[in-house]
Amino acid sequence: MKLHILSIWNLWLFCLLASSPSQANNKPEYAVSLIPPALLINVDAVVRSRSVEFDIKSLTEFQERHRLVVTIFNANSDLDELIQHYDNSTKLGKSRAVIYDEEGREIRKVSRKEIRDYGAVDGFSLYSDSRVRHLPVKYSRYPYTIEFEYSSTHSKSPFYPIWYIQSYRTSVQSATYKVIHPEDFSFRFKLENIDIEPTTQSDGNKKTTQWTFENLMTILNEQYAPPPSEVLPMLILAPNAFTMGQYRGEMDSWKNYGLFMNRLNGEADNMSEAMVQEVKALTQHAKTDKEKIAILYKYLQKNMRYVSVQLGIGGWQAYDAQYVEKNKYGDCKALTWFMKSMLDKIGIKAYPTLCKSGYLNYEVEQAFVTPRFNHVFLHIPAENYWLECTSKDNPVNYLGEWSADRNVLMLTEEGGQLSRTPAYTGRDNMMQNKAVLNISAEGAASIENNILLTGPKQEYYRAYHTNKSESDFRRWFLSNQLEGLPTVDLKQLKVQIDQDYPTATVAYQLEVARYASKAGKRIFLPLNCLNNFNQVPPADNHRLHPIVVQDSYYEKDDFTISLPEGFRIESMPEEEKVLDTPYGSYKVWIEKNEDSRELKYHRELNILPVELPASDYQDFRNFYKEIAKLDKMKVVLVKEKT
Repeated sequence: MKLHILSIWNLWLFCLLASSPSQANNKPEYAVSLIPPALLINVDAVVRSRSVEFDIKSLTEFQERHRLVVTIFNANSDLDELIQHYDNSTKLGKSRAVIYDEEGREIRKVSRKEIRDYGAVDGFSLYSDSRVRHLPVKYSRYPYTIEFEYSSTHSKSPFYPIWYIQSYRTSVQSATYKVIHPEDFSFRFKLENIDIEPTTQSDGNKKTTQWTFENLMTILNEQYAPPPSEVLPMLILAPNAFTMGQYRGEMDSWKNYGLFMNRLNGEADNMSEAMVQEVKALTQHAKTDKEKIAILYKYLQKNMRYVSVQLGIGGWQAYDAQYVEKNKYGDCKALTWFMKSMLDKIGIKAYPTLCKSGYLNYEVEQAFVTPRFNHVFLHIPAENYWLECTSKDNPVNYLGEWSADRNVLMLTEEGGQLSRTPAYTGRDNMMQNKAVLNISAEGAASIENNILLTGPKQEYYRAYHTNKSESDFRRWFLSNQLEGLPTVDLKQLKVQIDQDYPTATVAYQLEVARYASKAGKRIFLPLNCLNNFNQVPPADNHRLHPIVVQDSYYEKDDFTISLPEGFRIESMPEEEKVLDTPYGSYKVWIEKNEDSRELKYHRELNILPVELPASDYQDFRNFYKEIAKLDKMKVVLVKEKT
C-alpha cells in the first residue's frame, strides 16, 4: 500500500515539475548550437531574432513595439542592457527581459526592481523633461541569451528613429522591420550600406511596408575606418509632413524644413528698445562690420551664460531676446537668436545654423531630408564668420573641433540651405615645441619647454583657462602630455590664451630623474621623449574598409640638448630623414656643435586628411610605423677617458 501511494506521489511530482514555469519556458530553439557557424566568426553577440513594428497613427502619434533575442558571448557587447530615452511626449510600455543559458534553458526573469530610471541631464541643464529607463542584465556565464520585449508611444514628435540593423562585431540571424501606416499617409525611407527591397501589403485602410534581413555576418570595427554611417547597415525613416505643438511643417525639402524652423522661432527677435540702444552705443565707434561683430560677440560672452533648457517644444523653440536679456542666460538656440537680433539692429545679416555637433555618426545630405541636429550657432555670410554663441572663451570666427568640417543647415529668409563648416587642418591645427634640455652625468634631465598651439590643439587649454582649477589641469597635463616621461617633478606650468585668435601658449619647467638610461660608461639618450608618435594602427592582412583620416595636424619641434660634462658622442643619427607620402610628411635632422657640447634636434610632422582604398593599408601603416621608429632615435654618449 505504501509503495502504491509513493508511486502516485512520484507521478504527481513528475507532472508538476513538467508543467512548472521554469520548464515550460525553456526555449530549445535558443540553444547556441543552432547558430550557423558562419555567424560565429569574430562576434561579441549574435542577434537570433529581432522584430520591430513601427505603427504610424497620425501626424502626431506613432508607436514602437520591439522584440529582441540576442546571444551574448563576452563582456564587450552592449546588447546586454536596454536603454530607453523618453520625455513628456513619450510614454513607455512595460519592459520584459528573460535570461537563457547555452542550451536554451530559462535561468531567470529580470525583476522590475532591477530597472533604473533617472533624469537625462548634464551639468549645463537648468530644466529638462528628458529621462532614461535602464534595464541592465547581469549574468556572468557565457554564452547566454536574452529575450527583450518593450514598447513606447510617441506624440508631438516629428522625428522617426534611425534603426541600426547591425552593430560592430554583431551578426544577425533574422530581423524584420515593419512600418504600419494609414493608406493615405506618405513617408520616406533610406537604406544605408545594404540593399533589400521591402514588401508591401494593404487592407484598404492600413498599409504595411516590411524589410526582412537574414544571416548578416559580423562587421569589424577597423581602426581608421569610415564613420558608422558609411559602414553599418541602417534604415532611416522620415515623414513628409509633421506637427510640433500648434505648428505644422514639411520636411520634403531642406528649404521647407528651414521655413518651419523660422516660423517656430519667429517671435524670438523681440529685443527691448533699451537693449537696442545699448547695442548701437556699443558699436557706434567701430569702423568695420568685423569690429562690430567682435564687440557684440564679446558682450554676449561676458554678460550671458549657457544653460540648457529642454522642455517639450522648448527643445526646438528658442526663448526670445527679452528672456535672455532679463535672465542673462539661455540655451544654444536662445543665445544664437539673441546674437542674431543684436546684429540685425546694426544692419548685419546673420543666420542661425543647425548642426550635428560631436562625433559625426550620420552626415546630413542634400538628397534625403532628415534633421538629425543637436546644436545651433550663427553664420554671417558677408564676412564668412561662424560664431559659437554658447562659448565663454572662443575667439570670434572659431567654432571648434566638435562642429568642424560637416554639412549644416542655414536658416535663411528663403528657408533652409545646406552649407559646410570650416575644417581645421595643417597649421590651423598645430603644436610647436621649443625646448631646452640639460642632461646630467646620471641621465637626469632639466627641461624647459614653450608650446604654441592653434585650432583644436589649443581647445583644452582654453577651456582650462575658463573652467578648470589649476590642480585639475595639472593632473591632466601630467597624465596626458607628459605620459612618456618617468618620474616627473613638474616645477612650473603656465597657460596663456589669445583672446582674438584660436591660439594658446604653454610654458613649463620640470625635472626628470631618469630621462636617459645609463649602462656602465655609456648613456643612451633619447632625442624625443616630449612629443613622440604612438598612433600606429594594428597589423591587418585582411583589411576590408577604406582608410579615413579626419584628424589632420602639423607639428614642429626644436630641442636644444646640452650634453653632460665628461661625456662625448659615440654614435648618433647623422643623416636627415625625410618621408613624403600621400598620407603626410615627416622630416627629422640633428645639428651637432662640438664646441658648445650641444645637439639641436629638429622635427616636422604633417598628418594629412585622407580617404584611401583598403589596398593602401599596408603602405599607410608603414608610414606611421616609420614615424614611430624615427621618434625613438637615440644618441649614445660614452665617458671620456681621464
